[in-house]
Amino acid sequence: MTDQRQVRVRCISTSKANANKSASELRCHLLRVAGAGATIEIVRDDEETMDFGSTLVLVLGTGAAIAVAEGIRDFIAKWGDSIVIETAGGKVIARGDSASGIDAAAVAAALQRAGP
Repeated sequence: MTDQRQVRVRCISTSKANANKSASELRCHLLRVAGAGATIEIVRDDEETMDFGSTLVLVLGTGAAIAVAEGIRDFIAKWGDSIVIETAGGKVIARGDSASGIDAAAVAAALQRAGP
């Protein structure tokens, strides 16, 4: 599909174990809200370590961008985790934590503008 976008969502925490747990929980949550419009995989930040990974790679169709952005916002609001969202090209399009949250509409618009 030509309308697919790839983004990385990094969970940031005080420990790798907590970041890994957050990534796993966020993945489950986003799969529920995005449905078939997204592929979401957990990847390791460092292949030399034994951790499961705290970064999600999302491949989104245009329609899933809004659901994913809202899902991330809701996850942050509920769990208070810190999240960084960046495009495949490395451009950070959002940062959020329990204090600042995420503007889901702005993130969805940025995801739709980001190239494949």
